Amino acid sequence: MNKELLHAGYRFHLVFDEMFQDIRKDPDNWIMIIEKNIDQISSLISAYHKIAATITTNARKNGLPVHLIQMIL
Repeated sequence: MNKELLHAGYRFHLVFDEMFQDIRKDPDNWIMIIEKNIDQISSLISAYHKIAATITTNARKNGLPVHLIQMIL
């Protein structure tokens, strides 16, 4: 599960980084570039949070203290 969280975060990073590279190449059209990517970025953020919530829920069910759960995430 933690591996999934890392992969989700990495996928988000790649898309976000690509978007910023596009903005650097064409700063006059930054709004259009963001609009082009916003749905994918939103989806990747949702996927990341869903995985993090699952990890948190499972950890709580297993009795892991909150401060340790926060260290995992």
